[in-house]
Amino acid sequence: MGINFGSITRSYSTDRVVAYWSAGGLVGSNSRGSITTSYSTGPVTGFGDVGGLVGRSLGGSITTSYSTGVVTGDGWVGGLVGNDLFGTGGVTSSFWDIETSGLNWSAGGTGLTTAKMQNVETFLSAEWDFVGEIHNGTRDHWRISPGDYPRLRFHAGETLVMPSGFGTVEEPYLIRDARDLGTVWFDPLAHYRLESSLDLSGTTWSMAVVPWFGGTFDGNGHVISNLQMTGGGRLGMFGLLDSGASISNLGLEAVDVNGTSWAVGGLAGRVWGGNIIACYSTGTVTGRDSVGGLVGSSSRGSIITTSYSNCTVTGSGQVGGLVGQVWGGNVIACYSTGIVTGDWSVGGLVGSNEGSVTSSFWDIETSQQTASAGGIGLTTAEMQDINTFLDAGWDFIGEPENGTEDIWWILEGQDYPRLWWELDEP
Repeated sequence: MGINFGSITRSYSTDRVVAYWSAGGLVGSNSRGSITTSYSTGPVTGFGDVGGLVGRSLGGSITTSYSTGVVTGDGWVGGLVGNDLFGTGGVTSSFWDIETSGLNWSAGGTGLTTAKMQNVETFLSAEWDFVGEIHNGTRDHWRISPGDYPRLRFHAGETLVMPSGFGTVEEPYLIRDARDLGTVWFDPLAHYRLESSLDLSGTTWSMAVVPWFGGTFDGNGHVISNLQMTGGGRLGMFGLLDSGASISNLGLEAVDVNGTSWAVGGLAGRVWGGNIIACYSTGTVTGRDSVGGLVGSSSRGSIITTSYSNCTVTGSGQVGGLVGQVWGGNVIACYSTGIVTGDWSVGGLVGSNEGSVTSSFWDIETSQQTASAGGIGLTTAEMQDINTFLDAGWDFIGEPENGTEDIWWILEGQDYPRLWWELDEP
């Protein structure tokens, strides 16, 4: 691929690549794009910005990927990445073979001997997700044979056993445990329903549980707890929600998301035209830019509605209690209460806003932020008063004036609004 602006996952190349500038074994120029769980083995030749996997990085990210091909050029030549133009260092848990590539240097990644590149322990310690282990996740992306490099499982012709169901609207795949959750990446355009709450303790994910998703995921009023994640790229339970995607009725509790790049959130790193409805997150979320308790970046007409976050959120820029960056997206009837800290474009609810934020609030006391790029800041007492939300058109159980869907309920003076399904989690 010449230029990557989007998301590349579970891909590889063995072809020879020859170009003048920005020559990469898999991608020439990674422009704020995400590359995960991929590799390249072919030779790469160019004049400048030449890399075994990526020639030039412009704010992009690379996670759990590698290259082994010989790399040659004249200026900015690297075993994995030729040139990191912005110096953002968005490469995590990724490697290149210093012997086969002929290079000891790269603009990102870690160079290793062939022996170490063919040792499974190298990758397990870097949190790569292999068949037969659950500490690094339940997606089972990789296999390795003696005397070989890691290979993608599904490229070997293996078929993944999906959960019960057919992935249709009428008969969605039914998620009952962590193993079932790990299969969502394999059919990201299908329909899913969570059948029970899940505790993911003991597993550290090195990328989004689902890097790219365009289907529907009905949380069915259940909670996923103790999601621990450390890595680069668009980070959250869902990395990128594309147009047509919908996540609803899902709670995330005690999340611990630590991103090294941009677009980091508890539920989703980036929402690109998808919808989030009646969801919440609690825990901690840390990233670089576009960091939010629920969503890192929301754009292209995406809708986040009737949802909330109580996450402690930390980042550099575009940092918000609910959403870090709203860019052409919509936030409707939402709130946040967690502590928010950052260096620039920091807001109690939204860090940066070029979209629409309506009927939404944040707690100026608990967030320690009196400003936001959208929403209305209120005291804790005001945030625990039902009249605040009734006046904004929120639909509560037992009142017919704002609708009959009965989305919210509240213990006045004691708590913030909660979603209807939290009254009686199935």
